[in-house]
Amino acid sequence: MKTISSSELASTEIVSNNWRAIARKFKPSNNLSFEITDGVKIGKKQIILTGNLSNKSNNPEEIIVFPTGNLGFYASIMEDKNIRYVGSKCLPQEPPPPTEVRIPANSLVKYEYAIDLADFEYSGTPKVRIAWSFNYWNEPRPKGLIRFRLPKRTGRML
Repeated sequence: MKTISSSELASTEIVSNNWRAIARKFKPSNNLSFEITDGVKIGKKQIILTGNLSNKSNNPEEIIVFPTGNLGFYASIMEDKNIRYVGSKCLPQEPPPPTEVRIPANSLVKYEYAIDLADFEYSGTPKVRIAWSFNYWNEPRPKGLIRFRLPKRTGRML
């Protein structure tokens, strides 16, 4: 199985008057699977989550994703009493159209998603949860929850 980076994938925004109908018909193939690999890498300024999308078919697969994060792969720290999001909260007025992505035959696509710790306010070394998902336009969407402890901040606190 050939391993490639998600940045090497061919993707196209679906620009059609009937994009909702096109996206609604999409169902993920049983030849595709997504899993978190390498756990959580915690740096001084960011957390990196890595996942792999594998296509076990001898043919390329066209997928339709909600264009969030890294071509459909998205993760976020869940707020609670120990951690608070203080970053930008700009939301689009209307959801963006879906993106079609071509996954090569017999391939393993490596996705990475970085969470900037400067967007969060916390003290000490709190236990936190990261919710992650691979956002196919339709269910089933692979998703999960990872629990871990954040490192103590060094330098200026927010």
